[in-house]
Amino acid sequence: MSQRTATSAFLYCAPSTVAGYGLFAGRAVGRGELLFSLRGRLFGGNKRGLDDEWFVHSYQLERDLYLYPETPEGRYINHSCDPNAGLREDLEMVALRDIAAGEEVAFDYSTTMSERSWTMPCSCGSPCCRSEISDFHDLPAEAKRRYLEAGVVQRFIIREVFERAARCMDSRQVSSARWASLAAGIVDLAAPEGTFPVTASQVV
Repeated sequence: MSQRTATSAFLYCAPSTVAGYGLFAGRAVGRGELLFSLRGRLFGGNKRGLDDEWFVHSYQLERDLYLYPETPEGRYINHSCDPNAGLREDLEMVALRDIAAGEEVAFDYSTTMSERSWTMPCSCGSPCCRSEISDFHDLPAEAKRRYLEAGVVQRFIIREVFERAARCMDSRQVSSARWASLAAGIVDLAAPEGTFPVTASQVV
């Protein structure tokens, strides 16, 4: 790859101070703006060890479903513990804040991870660097809350959050009044009897 390679009308790949090459904004980008959409090949988790390239650059979409991006944006975007971008609707990378021209675009890899089988050292250089990239469920509570509120957590992980909370409810660790308050916020999403809600796998 040359020192600077355009990947779209306003993004380019170039050497990064974080690791190898990174993805950069070729112009100012506004908060909420779509940066790129992930496109690529799907494969099951049992095939991850077959090719290091697929292993390193894949995105987890379900507990046992991954996407290997076939566009450079998806392959060269680096991790940051203080990201300026994030994935919405599983596949759309958006700006979480205004991004200046020439600024590196990065997202938190942990917002797509729930594997219990893989971690990597982090050298993003952020003042809030966690030193290790691991599963979403291992993040500090405040970080998890921030990403969930921003809508940049994979759907299957959000489902796991609900599942973990339900197990907590069964154990009576949280009062019924607290659960009723939480349920009030999502009661409109509850499917009427006899209907079948769309699952995350169907959406993907």
